[in-house]
This record gives sequence, structure tokens and C-alpha cells, in this order.
Amino acid sequence: MTGIPEGRFWGKLRRDHDGRLVAWHPLEHHCLDVAAVTEALLTRTTLGLHFARLVGRKGLSDRLVARLCVLAGMHDLGKAAHRFQRRADPAVAGGGHVGPLLCFLSGETASELFGRFVESSRLRQIATWLEPSDDLPSMDECVIAWLSAVGGHHGGLPPQPGGCAHVDWAPTRERDPFAGVERVMAALAEGWPEAWESGTDADRLPGRHRFIHGFAGLVMLADWLASDDRVFQYSRDPDASRVGFARRAAASVVVEAGLSGEAARSGVPEGAHWDDVFAFDPRPAQAELAKRPFREGGGSVVLVEAETGSGKTEAAFHRYLRLFERGEVDGLYFAVPTRSAATQLHGRLVRLVERAFGALPPAARPPVILAVPGYLRVDDVEGQRLPGFEVLWPDERDGSGRWLSRQRTWAAEHPKRYLAGAVVVGTIDQVLLSALRTRHAHMRTAALLRQLLVVDEVHASDRFMVRVLEEVLRRHVAAAGHVMLLSATLGSDARQRLFKACGVGGGAGEWPYPAVVEALPGTTAVAVPCAPVQRRCVGVALATWSDEDIAGRAIQAADSGARVLVIRNTVRDAVATWREVVVRDRRRCFAVRGVPTLHHGRFAPEDRKLLDRAVEDALKPGARRGAGCVVVATRTVEQSLDVDADWLVTDICPADVLLQRLGRLHRHLGTTRPPGHPLFAEPHATVVLPPEGVAFPAPEPGKRSRLGLGTVFEDVLAVRATAEALVGRDSIRIPEDSRSLVEAATSPQRLREFAEQLGGAWFQHWMQVDGRVRAEAGQAGILTWSWDTSIENVRLGSGEDGKVQTRLGLDDRRVSFARPWMGPFGAPVAELTIPGWMLRDRVGDDAVFIDVEASTDQEGTILFSIAGLDFRYDAAGLQQERLA
Repeated sequence: MTGIPEGRFWGKLRRDHDGRLVAWHPLEHHCLDVAAVTEALLTRTTLGLHFARLVGRKGLSDRLVARLCVLAGMHDLGKAAHRFQRRADPAVAGGGHVGPLLCFLSGETASELFGRFVESSRLRQIATWLEPSDDLPSMDECVIAWLSAVGGHHGGLPPQPGGCAHVDWAPTRERDPFAGVERVMAALAEGWPEAWESGTDADRLPGRHRFIHGFAGLVMLADWLASDDRVFQYSRDPDASRVGFARRAAASVVVEAGLSGEAARSGVPEGAHWDDVFAFDPRPAQAELAKRPFREGGGSVVLVEAETGSGKTEAAFHRYLRLFERGEVDGLYFAVPTRSAATQLHGRLVRLVERAFGALPPAARPPVILAVPGYLRVDDVEGQRLPGFEVLWPDERDGSGRWLSRQRTWAAEHPKRYLAGAVVVGTIDQVLLSALRTRHAHMRTAALLRQLLVVDEVHASDRFMVRVLEEVLRRHVAAAGHVMLLSATLGSDARQRLFKACGVGGGAGEWPYPAVVEALPGTTAVAVPCAPVQRRCVGVALATWSDEDIAGRAIQAADSGARVLVIRNTVRDAVATWREVVVRDRRRCFAVRGVPTLHHGRFAPEDRKLLDRAVEDALKPGARRGAGCVVVATRTVEQSLDVDADWLVTDICPADVLLQRLGRLHRHLGTTRPPGHPLFAEPHATVVLPPEGVAFPAPEPGKRSRLGLGTVFEDVLAVRATAEALVGRDSIRIPEDSRSLVEAATSPQRLREFAEQLGGAWFQHWMQVDGRVRAEAGQAGILTWSWDTSIENVRLGSGEDGKVQTRLGLDDRRVSFARPWMGPFGAPVAELTIPGWMLRDRVGDDAVFIDVEASTDQEGTILFSIAGLDFRYDAAGLQQERLA
């Protein structure tokens, strides 16, 4: 509609750049749109199945679905109030609509006004739909809980009703708010008349906390989808029926965005056998998992513990295909620990989807999304962020062969929508946010239920993250979701905790390796041993090398044609080693567009993309190309990446991390190694120790430690235990030695015994670490929200957000420059991210840095200041210079 909505009730407005009103969308039509999307989500995706399993049912009745659609459509009834409708006129002060909605529906308006509500022929029946339970024994409690779910559609759950003003709902000459309510209810009755018909107990709204929490996320997701006016165009006639259009648009967006898998299922061969997807025979763990039958109901939990290079990624993708073909899931979320791992894995999944769904045209295949903030990548094309919230995507004319419809890219355009994608690969923090007290956490949770959740390198999470992950797994399994955990180095303590969260018994004590386990909640896990893909004997030598020593030996190896990977624990040490390499022989240094550099996390988004691609090319598995080189990196390359080095130099680290780093060494059989040097013919790693050697001292509080011991790796006792386990060894046998090495560095009981044996400062250190670990687990328990808690007692987006961001590294600050500067690799740099710890205690939680002034020196280094601190950005990445 165009013009000003005089005397009518609007739900959406569109203004031009000057703030002039150019179009409006009727309130009742937007409510219909949201109800139609809710229906599509419950009937065209697996969400209906998962919601039913939350309350022990096999499915949702048609009438219950209709009632849930009506409730979702009522989410914006508060917009009929005067305070909201006044917002059409920018000269008049207006207000929000959630408060009036809750006050109205809970009867907090003046009695004569509420009397009109009670007498409404449609509204008065809704209370009879509710079903009290042990969770919510009284009808009043049910009403408040369901109202909280409906009123939380903007991402944060509202407070309990109260304080509603009489003037919000009193009729005036201009408009009667109750007429707006009646128009909405009449439209919903036209679309879902069966909701008001009498039914059975199976048609009542379950008064269970977890069902109501799930519904809150469903309404958030439906409202966001239905608010996209590119799909749900504004109505031209407010009196025309909207139901048919709303249903067609809802079906289109749910299917094309990948929320529903119904259109793509026909592209998967029946049974989804291994040979239908892959051109190679399955490896032992892959074969064991592929042949295991599915059991009906209750979801599933799978753990695959196998050495690096055993094909866990392909095993997970094949399991997704089998579940997808059966209609058990609509999608896949592949959670990895690092951005680098996510970007590389995304390309692999694009190729796997192309092969698995090759019978379908590209537009009909599940979209493959990279869920890493700063990237806009769907399938094999990238989008461009425009001013505001718009994103420009290429169409079929760019030669990519893909048609990126507006719906297909929807989930990729905002981090909060990542979990609503079809095939998604991203960092683990996007999953953890679904269980933390952050806005739209309910929406993330609901969207995730439809996916096979794969957590790769699950051992990489710290105690805080493991505790949050436990809550994610607990609710995912409670809704009959499917979980797959992958690790090469999972300790028994973490394994037992994760199994317990999934409702699976077992996992303690001795455990075969490699092994595959598939279990239903309520059962006991039983591991099935698997043969290793290959038995490797990795030579290991301990050294106390300086930066100069590392650089000199690495260049010497590169002169022999070797590809050398140097992994330092800290950015500071990595930069120092890299500078030594550049000074000695810049030709041998890893480079991007001819500029020597290194790989770590403190680069601009534009440059990080170049770095990720360059490190893959430099250490690409398979045939050798070009001369030798030295790649200096931090933990950004230690796991999940499919790279292949001839020789590894690594700082000492806990055993589970060390085994991951060794997985980047001689990763692929058949790769040609530099001739004439015994160091490269077989896999060999040099482990760099502190200057004191193996018997390095316990960290001193307040004193800067070497090699990131006490900072990057807080539990230095685990590092010391690893060093001790390497004494007297000249090699590590994989997989035979893997389990014992991991347990030596991760078992709480063994670490305590080791601390008691060392005594003194080491025992004090163990007690401090143990106390901090327990405190972190307790903090995680405070910052998570449980599905078994009444929804009106859950607060999202509160003051706890700062703690959540800090724990997940999300308190980093983005700095945008007044104009882009040319970066070290020839790409314009418009913004940088400063780690939160660099600015701690100097800026507030709400501080933003936009249009920051910067300058460059003669070497092209970008220089700027923030909060009294000087920063520089060059081929070494972002560095803090000095205090102002």
C-alpha cells in the first residue's frame, strides 16, 4: 500500500532515504505471513517431528499445528495499540508493541476494555486450548508462559505483563484498537478455521517448558522470515484475502532457503549407499559407521574417535545423507574450532554436495553456507555487503552456473541466521550461542533441531565451552535430534561428560582406539574397535631452540625442497620467528602475492581470505609444486586443516594438541618428499621446549611465561606431563600411543597425582587451575539457560552478555576506517578487529569505533590509535605498539 495509512492498521512501513513514508503493509496481512511461515516450518521441515518428540508424541495433530499458527500470528497484536500506530507520523512520539500485547492479552487493561476482549467470539476460546502439566500446573502459569513465548519474537524474552496504559487501547475518533485486533483474528480464522473447532487432548497446547521454549524460537524464526519484503511483498489491497499468497510465499522461502529438505531429497539415491556418493572404498571407521542400521525414534548419538586423516569428515557427510534421505534431518551443521578450518572445509562440502546431489540442477541442491562472520559465501560464490543490511549476490550471468535466489542466501546474510541454513560449516561458537543468555538464542536452538549436529575436534573446547556444549547436546537430544562427535584425541573425562549430557551411559575407563560408537539416549555406549587407516611412526626430537635456531634450520630444510611448518603457541613468538626467516632468506618464506608473511588470527577480513587460500596452496596435499618454503603460523593451522608438511617444528603443548599438530605432517601417502634427506623421508617433528628443558618450572603468578605457557595453555601441568612423556622417546606410534599420551595430559586424576609427585609450586599451580576450571564450569552454568526452566524466568540479552562474549572471544572490537587503506597484500582494508584483551579496562561494553582516522608510513604500514593505544598493521598482522 502507498500513502499514509489513515484510519487503518499498519504492521510494516517503508521509508525513503529522506524518511518519507512510501509504502505500508496491513497489520493483519503481516500476521498472516508469520502464521503461514510457522505452518510451513512445522509441516515442511522436521521441526514438527522434533517438537512432538519433546512431549513424547509421534507427531503433531493438524489442529494443534493450526493453533500454534494462530498463536504465532497473534505476535503483533500489540501493534494495534495507539502508541505503536502513532509511529507512522515521525512528528509524533510513538512506542513499542510488545508491552501493549502482553498487557492486553493478560487482561491488564482497564476492566471495561478487557471486557470487550473477553467477549470476543474468537479470542475467548484460546484459553481452552491450553493444557496445564506438572511444569505449569495452573492455568495462569500456562497463560503467562505462552504469552512470554509469543511476545519474545524480536529475540529477547519480555518481562511479565504489567503497567498497561488505558490510553493504549481506548477507542478514539481516529481509530479503535480493538477493531485492529478483530481484523487480525478474523484473518487468522480465515486461514486456520480448524483451530477453533473442538478437539481432543492431543490438540491442546502442551504446558511443558521445553515445548514452549522451542515455540518461542519458532516464532522468532517465522517473524524474521516473514519480515523479508523481498519475498513477502507489501499488499496492494488491504481488503483482499492474503491467505493464499502467504502460504505460497512461506512454502517458497522455507524450501529455497534450505530450511526444508523436501525438494532436495529426490536427488539422493535410495539408501544413500557409500558407492553412490564417493569414488573410493570406505576406510575402516567409515565402513563401520556406514553399515550400522538406524533405530526408530529418540534421535541418535555417534562418537568417532580416530586418527587424523581417517576420513571423519566424509563419514559425517555420509551419515547426514542417510538421515536426510530418511527424512530424519533437513540439514547439517559442521562445527569446527577455527575460522581457517571452516573456510577450507566449506570448499570440501561444496564439492561433496555437488557430487551427492548431482542429479539435481544447482538451484535445487542444498545451499552450502560458510558460517564465519566477515564472510558472505554460499556454494562457490561470494556476496558483497552493501550499506545498511543489504547484500549483493551474483546471479546466473556471472558464469558461476548457479542461481542464487533471495531465499537461497537468506541464512548466510546474518550470523544469527546461520543455524537456519541447509548445509552449514562454521565455528563452534555459533552453536554455543544457542545455549547462552544472548538474544535470539531460542531461534538458534529451534533452527538447529532440524540438523545433524557434527562437532569436529570436540576435544579442542575448554571447560567453559564443554559445559555450554553439554547444554546444547542435552536439548538437541531431548528433541530427538541427531549428534555426531568427532575427535582424534578425546580424553575419557570429557567423553563421559558429553555422553552424560546426551543421556548415554558409559564412556569411562579403558576405551579402544580407533573406535566408533552409536547409541540412543537411555542406552549405554559400547565402542566398536576399528582398524587404523595407516599405522604411522612419527619421529620426535626435543630441543631448546631460539627464534634464530628455528629460522636457520627451517631455511636449511627449505633449501632442500622441504615444505616446513612452524607452529608457535603465541602470535608474539610467531612474529619473532617469522622476522628471523625474512631476514635470513625472504625467498623461502611463505608469501601472499609475493609479500612474505605468516598465518595467525590478527589480520583484516580481506587479507585473512588471501592468507587462508595461500596456506592451503603452500601446503597442498598431493603432487609437489615449486621449491621448498617455510610457513610460520600459530594455532590457526593445528587442526581440521587438510595440509601436508614435510617437517614440523612445534612449541611444546598438551599431548592432545600435539597429536593434532602431528596430523599436519606427512598427512597423505604417496606424496613425493624431498630426496636425499632422512629427516623428510619419514614424518619427523621437533618439539621446542623452554630454555630450562623438560624440567621447566611452574608458572609464577603475574610473571610473563615463555611459549604461551600459562596464557595460551593455562594448565601448564598438562604441558609438563606431555614433555615428561616424550623423554626417552625417539618416536610416537599412531594410533598405538595416542590414547596413553592423551590420558597423561587430560585425565584429572593423573594430573593430580603428577602434581603431588612434583610438589611445591606445581601442586599450588594444580590447585589454582583446578579452582579456575571449576569456576568456569560454574560460570557457564549461570550463563546458560535450561529448557527445564519456566520461560518467564529466563532473561536474554542481559548484563551477562559481556561475560558470554569474553568467554567466546566475542568481545573483540571492530574498527572501521574513515576510508579504506591499501593493505600489505594489495587489497583495500576497510576494517580491523582488535582482540578484546588488548582493550580491556579501557573501553566500555557499548563502545564502537567507526570512521577511525589512520595514516600510512613509507612502507605502507597502517597506523592508528584507539583508547590511548597505538596500533600498526602490516604483513605481520595487527600489533599493539605502546601506551600513549
